[in-house]
Amino acid sequence: NAYRARDLFGTILRDQILDYDVSIYDGTQDDEANKLFNSGGYYGGSEKITSPSFSSIQTVELYGHPWTFEFRALPGYSVGGIATYIPYIILVGGSVLSILLGLYLQFLISSQQRAIAEAKRTIIDVHKLQIAVESSSSHTIITDADGLIIYANKAAQETTGYSLQEMKGKTPRLWKSGQMPTSLYIEMWKTIKTERKPFKGEFINKRKNGEIYTVAATISPILEAGELIGFIGTEEDISLRADADKKLEEQKIDLERANKVMVERELKMIELKKEIQRLKKD
Repeated sequence: NAYRARDLFGTILRDQILDYDVSIYDGTQDDEANKLFNSGGYYGGSEKITSPSFSSIQTVELYGHPWTFEFRALPGYSVGGIATYIPYIILVGGSVLSILLGLYLQFLISSQQRAIAEAKRTIIDVHKLQIAVESSSSHTIITDADGLIIYANKAAQETTGYSLQEMKGKTPRLWKSGQMPTSLYIEMWKTIKTERKPFKGEFINKRKNGEIYTVAATISPILEAGELIGFIGTEEDISLRADADKKLEEQKIDLERANKVMVERELKMIELKKEIQRLKKD
């Protein structure tokens, strides 16, 4: 980041920049296109200094990349006394600056590498999740906060008979059978939207071809930073189990009816025997 670099180099060079024009270039060419930092630009001046009383250009390689440092005395630079040695001090400072620049670049590179690695991990995790959901045998759909479908896996498309394109932008009412009480849907919306809790229940649905089937459904709200952004619903087709349960219930009723008939028959036989015995006595 150029602004961070300027702040870093300005802090390192401090007041010495008032006596020297310091430029740092990306690469070996000291031209404007490659200029990363200039103390003149940092402090308000930007004119190129011609015929300076002192100048030096160094090129160093850091992490396999060349960087060029240019030092030029400003017109107000005075020679004499300790000031005579300041250019050499600056040159030494340039080496220190190179090291600091290297550390700065290492920080930027490592930060970038960490960010890239984290992004790759996130992409891989999302891809794994997508494969898992897409491969699941459970009907799975995702809707926005208004209940409009934005995603449906293959199982959902096969179960309902509707393609993803037919589902998108519509609500799960698309496969509503009309056989469920309104109170169930009121309770469901209260649970997932108002209370923001998962809802579990059984529904009788209707496929695109008109076939009726029964599912066990779980619908959960999707929250981001406490805000409701959508819902995810999964369904298991339990039609076979429901049919089996229905047949079992019918058999139970038939058995109870037959039992009742048998009991009534036995009671009548007992009464008939009693009547025969009475007639014999008479």
